[in-house]
Amino acid sequence: MLKFQGIHYWPAEIENVIRELPQVRDVCVVGIADDVLGDVAAALVVKSPSCNITPEEIMNHVAKRFVATHKHLHAGVRFTERLPVNNNGKTMRIAARELYKSLGGTTTKGN
Repeated sequence: MLKFQGIHYWPAEIENVIRELPQVRDVCVVGIADDVLGDVAAALVVKSPSCNITPEEIMNHVAKRFVATHKHLHAGVRFTERLPVNNNGKTMRIAARELYKSLGGTTTKGN
């Protein structure tokens, strides 16, 4: 569970909306700490083979589906070849957040 401006939300809600896009094979939404806003949502996305999609298209899709701005991707979208998973195939969110940061995703749109 993440907390944006005092409002709690589940990253899985945002992931489910992103998975609606046929260009997305897999996704993990993580919280990026912001001193003012709290946990801002960021998406680490694996594209489907031979598909093109931009971070802006994903962010716009999420913004259209959620009126509540705390569920928007304020920290953006980064693409990766695969998500970090454990031996059972479950996505490791802490490792995904670190991967997101290593791909240059460390600041929010407003900063």
